[in-house]
Amino acid sequence: MLAAAALAVSLLAGCGDDPKGDTDGSAATDVEAVPLGLTAPTYALAGRDGLRLRAGDVRRTLPDHGTAEWLAGGRALLMRGALVRGIWDPATDEVTEVRLDDPNRSVTQVSLVEPGRGPGAPYQLVAYDLDGAEQWRVDLPEAEADVEGTEDADDVERMYGSAHTIDGATFLRWYDNSELEEHDDYGVLRVGPDGEGAEQVLTDVPVIALWLAADGSALLATRRVSGDPCGGCQVTQQLVEIDPADGSVVATHDLPVEYDDEWDVREVDKVGSRIAVRFEETVFGEPDQDGDWDQTLEQRGTWVLEGGDWSMVEGSDVEVSWWQGPDDRVVATPLAKEDDDFNLGDEFAYWWEHEGERTRLPGMTFTQRGRRYYETSVPGQLLPPA
Repeated sequence: MLAAAALAVSLLAGCGDDPKGDTDGSAATDVEAVPLGLTAPTYALAGRDGLRLRAGDVRRTLPDHGTAEWLAGGRALLMRGALVRGIWDPATDEVTEVRLDDPNRSVTQVSLVEPGRGPGAPYQLVAYDLDGAEQWRVDLPEAEADVEGTEDADDVERMYGSAHTIDGATFLRWYDNSELEEHDDYGVLRVGPDGEGAEQVLTDVPVIALWLAADGSALLATRRVSGDPCGGCQVTQQLVEIDPADGSVVATHDLPVEYDDEWDVREVDKVGSRIAVRFEETVFGEPDQDGDWDQTLEQRGTWVLEGGDWSMVEGSDVEVSWWQGPDDRVVATPLAKEDDDFNLGDEFAYWWEHEGERTRLPGMTFTQRGRRYYETSVPGQLLPPA
């Protein structure tokens, strides 16, 4: 149920007035960046023998976990299906058992939306520390549509997306859904530190997705420029920066002039005063004799906003990279698609680049063998640290 709710909100697109805010350059905040603390190369790559973890010289292969979500300091939340079942600490090479629902990427706190305790209870926002210990929980607001006593009384449900915590405050997208679409609504909720003081923010700003900088120093959002909710159609987007203190929009940015509404925003990051957005596009070819559409995933580059101007990182339209220090990054280069029972989706080769020299890393993007499924994840920033 929760996974379906998160998916529904992730596909949400809305309409509303333009937000207030400066459109010239990036806005400064007082949120201190959290050191990533990564020992290059750090990654989880898919192998046919399991999930291959590495942090510097520490290596481990885990056949019982499918992917990883990375924490500051280089530890990894280990996923089995859609659930966290362990934390890997490369400092000790030990796995500590924990049990959590599927989190978003976390920097200072793991914030989850969980079903309430008991029949009919509202969803709850639950905060865990980075060791997986519960800190607090609070009930989340339910749908406010005035449907009491009508045939729609049991039809309206509020669904929440993933939660992003910055400077103690947690932001959640939500969507009120009704089968007849007569009571649909959407918004963003800000929950204060320790679960106190929930309030609606970004009023009438049609937020598509929230993005937390890899170092936890900034919260951004992609928004629709105009139009009614359409459940995931391709739309023209803008980028906004959010003040974590009160949830207001402090800056609005048009995307690069080269941007096309067929481009998908895959990652958003902020490093210092520079904002970075990585784009991809799924390009469809002609259908084959069975009526199946051939499709390819094309990189449209990592674009950087600095001083009010956009520029594309050289080479980022053919490869993807995550910086793990001023001289280190993990680079993914696309491979030609092949029919393979063990592989799913688009395949990449992975490299560790240190001071410009590349070393091939053993592993793939996806593997599937029997009932085991493994998927790559790499921590880092879209730009080298200042």
